[in-house]
Amino acid sequence: MRLLQGTMIALCVVSLYAMPMYAIIPDTTYIRTPLWMSQKIIGMLPSTTPHEWMVVKDATHGGKEDPIWMDLANFLTRVSHFMHTYLQ
Repeated sequence: MRLLQGTMIALCVVSLYAMPMYAIIPDTTYIRTPLWMSQKIIGMLPSTTPHEWMVVKDATHGGKEDPIWMDLANFLTRVSHFMHTYLQ
């Protein structure tokens, strides 16, 4: 229940978020934050908020199937570019 509450809080405040946001999301149906909910949260960001998201096929949340480990080279390339572009 606590995890769901955190997601609900995110839905309530995301429209106020102004910092650049990079999200790495597993494509699998996962109880913590399902793909559809991640898409909804990202879609609610203000249009002026720089954001990017990366959906990783067959990943889970954490462990050896964590999205970062499942697509490490792509993750490093994309996150480095995002950080260089928006976090100077």
